[in-house]
Amino acid sequence: MDGRLQRLKQETVHETVQRRKKSGDLVDVEVHAVPLSLEGGEQNVLALYQDISERMGVQKALQESEEIFRTVSAAAPIGIFYTDANGKILYTNKRWKRNDWPHRTGCHARRLGGRCAS
Repeated sequence: MDGRLQRLKQETVHETVQRRKKSGDLVDVEVHAVPLSLEGGEQNVLALYQDISERMGVQKALQESEEIFRTVSAAAPIGIFYTDANGKILYTNKRWKRNDWPHRTGCHARRLGGRCAS
């Protein structure tokens, strides 16, 4: 720990780590640490820890959901696409492209600059 403390006294640190709570449970935290010069020339460290457990849980759930979507979409026997609120095509699966769905639906990504006709 001594070497780490010396490093913190010399450089700014921004990282995500796990720390142990008083209860003994591990918690994900974001650490912001900066060198702090005190009167008399002494160097110290000012560190802020922010609990990001909830954010990490949400990110993990999102990644799992995206993986499920990719898997289902790739295996789907039908064409799948989705657009944003303006009609810009954000995703098409291989079946969509392979089965000529753009011509059947009027959603021509190339011809409409990546947008579906309304």
